[in-house]
Amino acid sequence: MTHKHSLQPVWLAVPEDHDYPAASSYLSLLGVSNSYVEKDRKKIQQGIPMSPLLPARASSHDKVIVADGYHRLCAVYAVNEDALIPCKIA
Repeated sequence: MTHKHSLQPVWLAVPEDHDYPAASSYLSLLGVSNSYVEKDRKKIQQGIPMSPLLPARASSHDKVIVADGYHRLCAVYAVNEDALIPCKIA
């Protein structure tokens, strides 16, 4: 069995085409499912590259939100909470 902190996610240099519509969907508060976290966790275990996260600045606050990639973020944390996570500004 692989130790929890030894797995490293593999990241693509740029977001995939479907990530931007997914960000729009998420920001529109459409439903989300934990099955996506499990799917991304399996990608990490298999060494399949994943898209970087898409953060966006919340204009009414001095905060950044994850517009797309929340499931990838959760999957990475489940596998290796110390892993670096690349981002591209949405």
